[in-house]
Amino acid sequence: MKYILQELIDIEQFQSLQDKLNEIYSFPSAIIDNEGNILTATAWQDVCTKFHRVHPESEKECRISDQYIVDHINEAHPAVSYKCPHGLVDNATPIIIDGIHYGNFFTGQFFLEPPDLDFFKAQAGKYGFDEKEYLVAIRKVPVWTNEQLTSYLFFIKGLIEVISGIGLKSLKEKETRESLKKSEALYHDLVETAQDLIWQCDSEGRYTYLNPAWEEVFGYTVEEMLGKKFTDFQTPEWAERDLQEFARLMHGNTVKGLETVHIAKDGREINLIFNAKYARDINGQVIGTNGTAFNVTGYRKTQKALSESEVQYRLLINSMAEGVVLHEVIYDNRHMAIDYRIVDSNPSFERETGIKASMAKNQLGSKLYGAAEAPFLDIYAKVAETGNPTHFETYFSPLEKHFDVSVFSHKRGWFATIFTDITERKRAEIQLQKSNEVIQAQNEEFQQLNEELSQMNDALILSKEKAEESDRLKSAFLANMSHEIRTPLNSIIGFSELLAIEDTEKEEVIRYSSIIHSSGNRLLELINLLIDISKIESGTDPVRYSPVRPAGIMHEVADGFRLMASEKCVKMLLSVPPEIQDFSFQSDSLKIHQVLSNLVSNALKFNPGGTVEMGMNLHPEGILFYVRDLGIGIPADKLSKVFDRFYQVESDHLPRSQGAGLGLSLCKSMVELLGGRIWVKCKVGKGSTFSFILTNFK
Repeated sequence: MKYILQELIDIEQFQSLQDKLNEIYSFPSAIIDNEGNILTATAWQDVCTKFHRVHPESEKECRISDQYIVDHINEAHPAVSYKCPHGLVDNATPIIIDGIHYGNFFTGQFFLEPPDLDFFKAQAGKYGFDEKEYLVAIRKVPVWTNEQLTSYLFFIKGLIEVISGIGLKSLKEKETRESLKKSEALYHDLVETAQDLIWQCDSEGRYTYLNPAWEEVFGYTVEEMLGKKFTDFQTPEWAERDLQEFARLMHGNTVKGLETVHIAKDGREINLIFNAKYARDINGQVIGTNGTAFNVTGYRKTQKALSESEVQYRLLINSMAEGVVLHEVIYDNRHMAIDYRIVDSNPSFERETGIKASMAKNQLGSKLYGAAEAPFLDIYAKVAETGNPTHFETYFSPLEKHFDVSVFSHKRGWFATIFTDITERKRAEIQLQKSNEVIQAQNEEFQQLNEELSQMNDALILSKEKAEESDRLKSAFLANMSHEIRTPLNSIIGFSELLAIEDTEKEEVIRYSSIIHSSGNRLLELINLLIDISKIESGTDPVRYSPVRPAGIMHEVADGFRLMASEKCVKMLLSVPPEIQDFSFQSDSLKIHQVLSNLVSNALKFNPGGTVEMGMNLHPEGILFYVRDLGIGIPADKLSKVFDRFYQVESDHLPRSQGAGLGLSLCKSMVELLGGRIWVKCKVGKGSTFSFILTNFK
């Protein structure tokens, strides 16, 4: 156990000693433990307590002295001395008790030479002390010579030895008391929890101690029995005999294995066996007895019951459903088992085997059972050798019955054999075995089927891989062909524009040129969509990350569609909250621009007149973009297909729109490529709102 210094020495005593030493001779000192607690303190100098350790700047110098002593206390021989920056000397001597450092004995402050008053006047000015009072405190500090210091340290060494000696004595006493407490607690626990009866009596036979086990045996509480004589719990006959044994104990004898009878609270007789010994005082006089007692009431009851067991045995085996037989082994003159004889059997044995008890008794087993069908002799020999009961199964062919047989050794040469008819169980086991064989065959068929399914699965995987490869080749081919088609198409569009310019006077030429130009642009838009989708599918259109300001993109898209909106008499609105006007993140600006353009184009295309609003907001998942229109809307049963390729929603209110149904599919592919998701909400005749969130920021 770990102790602290104030638990090992008398602090008040040492405080008084230090005060008296200071009255005789200036003796500033203190005892401080390792946690910095000041246990004693005498004659601390005013120059420290009222000046140096009060001012925050000068106190820093004091801490330098404190830290030096703490860092070098292990070098003390016998003490650590240190002159602080203020010119005063401190000493510290470690207090070691039984090899453990518990604290330090401090002395100081003092001078080893007369103080330089000019230095301390400067100190007063430096720290703002009252010079007059400060110098008075300086003059109070004792001045010691080196000889005085040496003599003083010698005295301190002796004082520390006294402190350590007192502490060591106190430590050993505490450890001894602690050890004694543990021993007493252990003894108490052992006695209090013992199942045996433990007791003490005085010289007149009165109980002076009883452990709790007495309560369980006698039914009295310990308090009810203490102070009473042991004969108070006996019949007169047993009390008379036991008083004689008690007298022998009081003459210095011992008693072992004395059996006696006591009476419990409920009148039951209790059989006890006593082991007792006299008890002496410190002068050697016999003052009583003590010892242990064992409750053998149950054992005695068992003995009594055994004398009645023959009747019980007969009732028992006659009531058993199993066939029971007692066998006696027959030995030759070399003590070799040669056969066995039936000594007794119960009615169940007769019922199960058809062998009457009168016929079985005294019959040899070899003749009664047949050695080949019931090898009991070998089994009895094994049980007799090991002493362990055994268990086996046998079959009697004349009876066509199976029996489960258990053999127990009763005494040397005698065996109790129990027969249990298990014929039905055996039949069930045979049926179960057949069922297991069927199940095994089914399992094998299942395993074969599983292997065939595995082969089919491998074929499906191969087909899937081929299909994916075919899809990639298709996408690459489509991208290549779209590129090849776009080149002459650009020429057609360009020449149609020139044709319209050259023949501006011919109305028919202008109209046909316009049709060529419009159809060419639609075809070019379709090819561009096919190329974009092909790139995404073939993985040749990666995300090109760069700083993106989404508000700027939205302004660009809105400006690009204002003319188209004006021509359709649709009002274009742009909603970007002021706080995110300058918000930016890493993404692909071209793909965001294309998604927004496709959504706005669709909104204008299916909006015969009204409003189209494009906006953005911050969202817990990322950045939310939306395009809202007040157009024809989309039927609820068509919403799940609007992002499918080549799918167009037909409306009863508008003629079938031109286009291939690839715009929204491309939007979905690009948004997912950017790490986001897209969805639509709408009501027929009320308009639609397409929204997408981008979350995968670099």
